Parts: sequence; structure tokens; C-alpha cells
Amino acid sequence: MYSHNSILKIYFEFQELESIKDKSSLPPLLHCHGTRDELVLFDWGKTTFKTLTELGVSGEFHEFNVFHEFNKKELTLIREWILDKLPPESRL
Repeated sequence: MYSHNSILKIYFEFQELESIKDKSSLPPLLHCHGTRDELVLFDWGKTTFKTLTELGVSGEFHEFNVFHEFNKKELTLIREWILDKLPPESRL
């Protein structure tokens, strides 16, 4: 699962995560957020990630000195993260 500058604020989504007994079945999360984002505040992203990890989602949080956008460093990180998750025979 990948998240870019997002916040989960819908209560039932968190509630559903609480009901999952085997947290190892959840996909890993890569969460990236711009520290200067004015559309989705950085603190909201951090809070969302913290809540998800407290509910059993394993993941990584990366912050970038950008607004609500991508930069080359982030895109490279996303690419490597995806390739790392693919089976070896799927890698290009």
C-alpha cells in the first residue's frame, strides 16, 4: 500500500482494521508526505501513519521538503520500494 500526502479520517476504516485478527495479512505501507504541504497538513499525515501503525499496519514514513507534490527523490524511493516488494522474477 502506498500513501502520498493523505489522511485517513473515516472512522469505519479504522474500525475495520481493529477487527482484523491476523495483522500479518495486511499489506505493508509506504507513506510519504511533504513537510510544506498546505492542502493536507503534515501533522495530519503523521497522525494518520501513527494511528495505522498502532492498529497493526507495518510501514515506513518518509517526509520530503515539498508542498503537495512529488519530487525525484520521492519517486526513486517509491520505485525501489515497489521493486523490493515484487517477487524476483517480476523485476524489470
